[in-house]
Amino acid sequence: VPLGGREALEHEMKILKFREHKILAKIAEYESQPEDALFVVVSQSGETADTIAALREAKRRGVRTLSITNVVGSTVAREADHVLYTWAGPEIAVASTKAFVSQLMVFYVMAAHLAEKMGYMSQEEQSDNASQYAETAKKFYTHRNAFYIGRNVDDVLAMEAALKLKEISYVQCEAYAAGELKHGTLSLVEDGTLVIAIATQTHLVDKTINNIKECAVRG
Repeated sequence: VPLGGREALEHEMKILKFREHKILAKIAEYESQPEDALFVVVSQSGETADTIAALREAKRRGVRTLSITNVVGSTVAREADHVLYTWAGPEIAVASTKAFVSQLMVFYVMAAHLAEKMGYMSQEEQSDNASQYAETAKKFYTHRNAFYIGRNVDDVLAMEAALKLKEISYVQCEAYAAGELKHGTLSLVEDGTLVIAIATQTHLVDKTINNIKECAVRG
């Protein structure tokens, strides 16, 4: 391995180790009240090493666990207290799109169910949202160029979404941090360019809306 490659690998390993420590630290916060906590792990294969380690640590501390996985009988499925299968079938494509989307749908259904139980959203409202998604897809599917924008964690989701759109739909698509639009990307937005903004964080919605307006002015 070249020196540069080795240094890059070591840097990536340090990042992964840091993330593992953060996860275990978060689990420790629940130790004093495990009856009020639910620790959810997500793994397409159910055999991801760091995910299994976090799951086992949560169980050791007495926290109730739930696994979301695609593989029946996998390690996380066996060891978690509860399991939700995505039933996406064997993952053949490198893009892993159906596994990723099915995981998102499980989270959506969980959130919708909890919202209904807690009185935040009715079944009718959930049905209305589903019909809106279909109408939106019909409206924009002919576009051949697109941008995803988002801030903070939404920027990460934007990158994943752009990757999926490119790999599966063969649409030229790029993701960019919404706060950095003026550093090049905005100049590529013209009449007919599809810009998809992701804004899931309440404290950043207003700033993202300003970025949407900047794009709308250009067409």
